[in-house]
Amino acid sequence: MKKRYLAIAALALLAGCTTSSDLLKKDPVFYGHTDHTPEAYAACVADSWRRQGEEVKVTNIDGGVDVTTSSVTGMTSALRVQRWSNGSVQIRMAARSSWGSQEQVQAANLCM
Repeated sequence: MKKRYLAIAALALLAGCTTSSDLLKKDPVFYGHTDHTPEAYAACVADSWRRQGEEVKVTNIDGGVDVTTSSVTGMTSALRVQRWSNGSVQIRMAARSSWGSQEQVQAANLCM
């Protein structure tokens, strides 16, 4: 029984170490382009996710913004908004669970 609790604690600790870049290596649950600036689009998504009760973190990255949500077990979804050299703004969202992120995907779509 002790081994089981130790294994669960180790998995929870490892899940907490996930970065947005790690999560974004997964197949996207949402993908698109927008005419908004990365900052304006990210602010819209972050506000929508907060209204859904999510714990949201917004981080500036090179050429854009990452918006992430997390729970007790670590990062649950990540949305990256980046401006490319040709001027287009690309949106890419990945989630640990695609079925649990549908409301977040809808909010990301409405902000476009």
